[in-house]
Amino acid sequence: QETLQRILKAHSPAKTQVSYSGQARTEYLSAKTIVSDIARILPWSLGLIILTLALTFRSVRGVLIPVVVVMFGIVWTFGFIGLTGIQLNMVTMVLAPLLISVGSAYIIHFMNQYYHEVNENPGMGTDLISRNTIEKIAIPMVVTALTTLAGFAALSTSPIPAVKEVGLFACFGIAAIILLSLSFVPALLTYLPLPKAKQVTAKPGIIDQFLTTIGNLVGKYSVKFIFFWVAVTVVAFVGMMNVTVNSQAKNFAEDSSIEMDLAFIQSSLAGTTTLRLVFSGKDAPEQLQTAQAMYGLQNLKQWLLQAEEENLLSQIEGLRVDKVYSAVEYLDLYRNGMDALKDEEVVSFFEESEKQGFPRFLSPDGDLLQMNIRMKTDGTSALLELREALDPQVMRLLPELAVQYTGSGVLSSESADNIATGQIQSLLTALGIIFVLLSAMFLSFRMGLIALYPNVVAIAAFFGTLGWLD
Repeated sequence: QETLQRILKAHSPAKTQVSYSGQARTEYLSAKTIVSDIARILPWSLGLIILTLALTFRSVRGVLIPVVVVMFGIVWTFGFIGLTGIQLNMVTMVLAPLLISVGSAYIIHFMNQYYHEVNENPGMGTDLISRNTIEKIAIPMVVTALTTLAGFAALSTSPIPAVKEVGLFACFGIAAIILLSLSFVPALLTYLPLPKAKQVTAKPGIIDQFLTTIGNLVGKYSVKFIFFWVAVTVVAFVGMMNVTVNSQAKNFAEDSSIEMDLAFIQSSLAGTTTLRLVFSGKDAPEQLQTAQAMYGLQNLKQWLLQAEEENLLSQIEGLRVDKVYSAVEYLDLYRNGMDALKDEEVVSFFEESEKQGFPRFLSPDGDLLQMNIRMKTDGTSALLELREALDPQVMRLLPELAVQYTGSGVLSSESADNIATGQIQSLLTALGIIFVLLSAMFLSFRMGLIALYPNVVAIAAFFGTLGWLD
């Protein structure tokens, strides 16, 4: 594509508009954009974490140690990815900022407990301070880490390889940061001089005052708070009913060159989405090279283009079939019409078609025959509806042939469906694991449910917002 751009820039006439589009261009620009985004987002993530640490701990070690630990975790994770030989993709590219945001929480918990121990135990040695910190923080850190790991591990149930890889590598990175937080950090702090203990002031800070006020309100109006969050959950679940799955969402701004080219081509010429039908004989490969098969393809093409009358396709929202490519057009040209076609002529046509320079529709071994549909679709759901509508028509018009569907559009549609299915499966798996962990920690199923409820509210609010905002 870069070569194409250079050629167009150098040789296109001054007043000529050149537009090109398709899935290949979208994927190329998406990957390029995400790489540049990561290069910009990663420093911003680190900068915001550093600012948060500086405001929280107000010390050099309180900033440097968490940042070093998180960066170690990122380096270990990408080193592990390199050892596995797995290539980065548009999904796994988010791992670095993900580990910064999730992993930094654990080391912040540890450092907070460390400073608390320093203030509570003036005069105690560095080794005892580190040991006390581990004793106080290890169990809650490990339990929260296990629930986080469970959430990412549940992604391994997804049928999408890229989603599985995110779950696997996120688990590795978070586990690495936890391990470093509970071993490397206390060992390092043992050899550093203790920070000065902070004097406790009589007047609490703004954040303390705010949180205390919220805590008092929760205690005073607990029943109202419970009903409020139950109501939020109900409203969210209603919104979830409106969620749709679509893998052709807008990835670029309306005024970007790729979107403008796509809109121009689809409005002025034809759609850029393709669906490929691959036929095979149910009983023998020879069934592909018969007059009956060619007439069936011709009738299927007429049905797809709605040449005779509007049919079921006109009811599929967001679909417009523009062109259908098959062997029939070239057979018609080859023999100057389709009247009184005989099987021998079809066989002769396929033998001569390659010599004549016709596009290849029959595989070299004669086992597969293809038909290509070019269309405009507003989403993958329309493509899936088209495929469902095609099945009975293929059975009616080409009863002796079996059909399979492929092409970039089908892959996108199947991916969208698999993501939706995998999302549900991953969520249920994660919630189940977390419920077991929390119930075991508190030795109570009731406490496990109560502790799980905030996760359910958050998930429902996320999907409910998608539904309510369409």
